[in-house]
Amino acid sequence: MKRPIKTLDRTIAGRMRSYDVVTAAIRATGVDAAGILETRYPSVPEGPPAANYHRVLTDLNGELGDAFQRMLAVNTIHQGQLAKVVELAGQRDDLTGGLVEHFVQVRHSLENLYGGVRGFTVIGVTGQTLRDPAGLLKQVRETVDFLGSPKVALPVVEGFNIDHSRVSERLASDAEELEGVLTDHAEARKEAEATRLSKNDAITAYDQTFLHVARTVGGLFHIAGLHDAAERVRPPERRKGSRPDDDETADQEAVSDETATGEAPAESGD
Repeated sequence: MKRPIKTLDRTIAGRMRSYDVVTAAIRATGVDAAGILETRYPSVPEGPPAANYHRVLTDLNGELGDAFQRMLAVNTIHQGQLAKVVELAGQRDDLTGGLVEHFVQVRHSLENLYGGVRGFTVIGVTGQTLRDPAGLLKQVRETVDFLGSPKVALPVVEGFNIDHSRVSERLASDAEELEGVLTDHAEARKEAEATRLSKNDAITAYDQTFLHVARTVGGLFHIAGLHDAAERVRPPERRKGSRPDDDETADQEAVSDETATGEAPAESGD
């Protein structure tokens, strides 16, 4: 079984809350902190100009905002790709179910008409009709080949005249449609895996930016004597980019492409 593609929306939601905390603190306290720091550390004659702490805090806020928006944008792309995977999986399941029903009907009709042993010489398949798409397609292709190019002289059943070519063409058409969707689904899963990796990279980049910005802002607030505000922006220790309580239920919101789209069930009898 393929490893499922997973996305944790909770990881984004937790970071959104932490981002809001830090940016709100900068907006609410940044002006006061900057004023205190610029008063405490003024320029001196013939020395370097005093630091513009208003500009520093504004730039830090902007840097964090840019990283945050990049993370959201990549996450949106990933979610859109997962939607394609889900849609194609639904099409796959519908076409598989329809082809199983049609193929079982063809098999039963020909096997009942010609008899079990002779039926094999006509359709080229014995045993159970497979329900998984790949196995089903293999069986259908074998039957299409036997009906289109008979391997032995077809038995004659008096009173019945079956157009084997027409039966073969219909099965072949249904199989081709299913095979196309399977190909599209596999490509969509591959692309979803690529967008998931891009999302992870964007989250990692955001976490690093968040950690550095939050630590710097908190340090400046502490130096300014605004300790309560500094504690509000203190980076969590359990996971970068989120508050400690965000981790407690993070795994509860895992979305598995494997479960959301439904992997093909195991084979069973007719």
